[in-house]
Amino acid sequence: MNNIKSVIKLKEEIAKLKGKTVDMAVNKGRKHIIKFSAEVVAAYPSVFTVEAIEPNPLKTLSYAY
Repeated sequence: MNNIKSVIKLKEEIAKLKGKTVDMAVNKGRKHIIKFSAEVVAAYPSVFTVEAIEPNPLKTLSYAY
C-alpha cells in the first residue's frame, strides 16, 4: 500500500515539473551513470518524457514510473 502512494506522489511531482529544466542522473547498469540536463516534456499515466539539453540537445527520452 505504501508503494502505491509513493508512485502516485512521484507522478504528481513529475507532472509539476512539466516545462522545467532538471538535472538527471540515469543508472544504465554496471556502474554506468549518465548525468545530463533535460526539460520535462510530458507526464503520462505510466511514462514521462524529457528532452535532453546537454550534452545531446533535442534528444527525447522516456522513462517508466
